[in-house]
Amino acid sequence: MGRKSGADGSVRAWWWQWHHLFKITWLHPAHINWLEMKMILLTLLWKARNPSKVNKKWLHVADSMVCLYILSKGRTSSRVLQPLCNRIGSIQLALGVTLLHAHVGSLENPTDAASRL
Repeated sequence: MGRKSGADGSVRAWWWQWHHLFKITWLHPAHINWLEMKMILLTLLWKARNPSKVNKKWLHVADSMVCLYILSKGRTSSRVLQPLCNRIGSIQLALGVTLLHAHVGSLENPTDAASRL
């Protein structure tokens, strides 16, 4: 396969150095797409704490194609995901950031193991 992305268009996890920023323990069960979208929101809020990140392009790598498609489009018909999608969009607008999305397969995602505990 070499250095190119996979046949599905995913990026390779080994292209970057990964760091666990934080770990969340969910108190209530929720749909996996809501949990994935919430983690994207929390990651953006964490990144927004740094003033040097304003008016920049941010690359966000995730293993949820559902969330990446929704955020790439900027809207969803899902009443459960709409509030999260709208909040992520408002953060982007307020900070003047462009959010670029990339997909990494779940099997390659080095941060995915922590969510399986």
